[in-house]
Amino acid sequence: MAKGVAQMGLREIFPIGTRPGISIDAYEGARGERCNELLAGAAQADITPPPGLPKAGHSANAKTGTGVRTRLYVRCTYLSSGGRSVALVHADLLSGSSLLTYRVAQRVASQTDIGTANLIIAGCHTHASGGGFFGTEFYNRFAANKAGLDPVWVDFLVDRISDTVLQAYESRAPSRLAVGQIDVVGLTRNRSLAAHQCEAAALRPDAAPTDVFGAVDPRMTVIRIDRSVGSSCTEPLSCLVSFGVHPTSVSMASDDYNADIWGPLTAATRRGIASRTGTAPVVGCLLGTHADAAPNINNQRVPHADAIRLGLRAADAAIECWDSLEADLGRPEAAKPSLQLMSAVVDFSTPSSFGLASPAIGASLLAGAYENATPVLSQVPPFKANSPKPGARGPHGAKWVLGGRFQRVIAPRRDFPSTMPFHMLRIGELAIFTTPFEVTVGAGARIETALRKTMSSAGAGPKFALVLSLVGEYAGYLTTPAEYSRQFYEGGHTLYGPNSLGAVVKIVKAMAKALSGSQDGPTELLSMAPNAAGRLIARPDQTSLRTWRLTTRRFHPGTSMGPEVAYGITRPHVGRNVRGEVVMSALWWGPTPGSLTWNRPIVRVERQDRSGRWSPVDPGVGGDDQGWSMWVGEATARENDDVTRAQLAAAGITGRGSTAHPNGDSADAYGAYAVRWFVDPSQHRADQPHRMVVLNHRIPGGLASAPITFAGDGT
Repeated sequence: MAKGVAQMGLREIFPIGTRPGISIDAYEGARGERCNELLAGAAQADITPPPGLPKAGHSANAKTGTGVRTRLYVRCTYLSSGGRSVALVHADLLSGSSLLTYRVAQRVASQTDIGTANLIIAGCHTHASGGGFFGTEFYNRFAANKAGLDPVWVDFLVDRISDTVLQAYESRAPSRLAVGQIDVVGLTRNRSLAAHQCEAAALRPDAAPTDVFGAVDPRMTVIRIDRSVGSSCTEPLSCLVSFGVHPTSVSMASDDYNADIWGPLTAATRRGIASRTGTAPVVGCLLGTHADAAPNINNQRVPHADAIRLGLRAADAAIECWDSLEADLGRPEAAKPSLQLMSAVVDFSTPSSFGLASPAIGASLLAGAYENATPVLSQVPPFKANSPKPGARGPHGAKWVLGGRFQRVIAPRRDFPSTMPFHMLRIGELAIFTTPFEVTVGAGARIETALRKTMSSAGAGPKFALVLSLVGEYAGYLTTPAEYSRQFYEGGHTLYGPNSLGAVVKIVKAMAKALSGSQDGPTELLSMAPNAAGRLIARPDQTSLRTWRLTTRRFHPGTSMGPEVAYGITRPHVGRNVRGEVVMSALWWGPTPGSLTWNRPIVRVERQDRSGRWSPVDPGVGGDDQGWSMWVGEATARENDDVTRAQLAAAGITGRGSTAHPNGDSADAYGAYAVRWFVDPSQHRADQPHRMVVLNHRIPGGLASAPITFAGDGT
């Protein structure tokens, strides 16, 4: 029987190397149950890809992924109250994607009350996940180091996200919700201070911040959702953490997949809550106004040190805030919060009273941002930050349009994002406005002010307000006119020119007014457009059928279906790498990368006690590939800073894919891999035996290395 379109993968619809069109309608979920109490569910799934995917975020400066340091996840929190529902999906991806949203809604709508309008897919903005999943040709071409939509990767993401939404929906149960905030000072710094000072001076000339640490939004918002157990008890279900940080603490020179600061943050928060309660919740991240809020890095020479340090500090704050919400869960409104949602798409490509320019990138974009600047270019005007065009004439004002009118030769207007998704969610005391942009601190403050004023004028001002970035699509940056005028990286990447924020503020006001004036909010996807007088008019989206024309190219090596076993493993070696880190490393052999499942546990470290029993070391955090202390990936000759030359030479590894099986068999059917455990020897007994175990998949057991001790293999 032929498969329906909803069940077909993109690899069956999009032939590789072509640019066909695919059209998907907006789907409405089945009618939800009318229940006045809060129903909630949560689920998560590993989405770590195999080696070989180009990584999105650093464009041509990025590296193709060769392994994993911190796992990538998709998490879903499902909420329903008063007959309204929403699925908040938070993924370790550069951003959301309209293609993912429509494909997932198409998959889950018939089995849930979730459709296109109430499915919110947000990216955490890690710059170390796979690219090639965006709903626009421009960012499939330029966000990663290799161009093209990867249909195999997209199919995998759709499968995993859909499964997570379904699991969260099916696990829904009576729950309670509370929201709190805590300041996190010193974790972030403004990377474009002069631009931010222009914005601050435009509002209050006497209040412009003078240091990078005072020019950020320090607020961390924690949404605590506990499942009701009995009449008076609860257990943790979901913890959503939101604050503004650009997750670029890991250098663009790194070639591993990782969730940057969010990896240690979510894992440590989950572990901390579990240690207090005995139950580990799903911990997700919602990216706030982060565009110019860089992580407070110390030294990117040790690739993950800053991500771990900052992530653990942020986790401490999240847990403290989570703890403080215990009493709030006992309030009656925690079990019966009102829930309203409005979702709209706005076409930025048509001439309108928004006064938007035709989309274009600026010269300062090529220079890169402060913490990952492009060598040489970042010091040469007009690429150099703070080098605005004199006179600021034309629709793009101070932006030096890269290549001038010839930019359209390599970047046609149709390739840029134009259909912009926005959501406004109100649940109890919390209001959330989502955008597809990277929102600066200043732009976020203006949006929040507009949201609060509009809702307050209707008598329903929120206690907490969140402005979220990169939800539903990737559409570049959003700066204030003052920030834009200085043409730092953020201004050069504000595609639609200096009036972009004004357009978004109009959208915020219209959506906030409409939501405040209704009991529940519309259930269908709306289309918003300005009339001749400049007033935004919202109506049901009559053109909800979306069509994407995206050039395809396959990088994903494929997915495994059969059993997976390790064929051999070397005796581990302990030593210091060139960066001074103490590393226990080993080589092992198994299926080829495309025949190995990467989104599951692969390697762990075990230690032997005095009775001879072996047990895992610090599972989920410090002694396996589920935490932040282990790297697993393909073995290549250039990894000899921490995998010894002797190990590589003995294995016959002279380059990627040049391997020999330890039994001397043909290399074609095997993959050679390295595992590196970054360890603090002071935390372990010097004479205690340790070993590495490569875990089988779909078949019990694993392959253990010979044991070593730290004393016997010196550091």
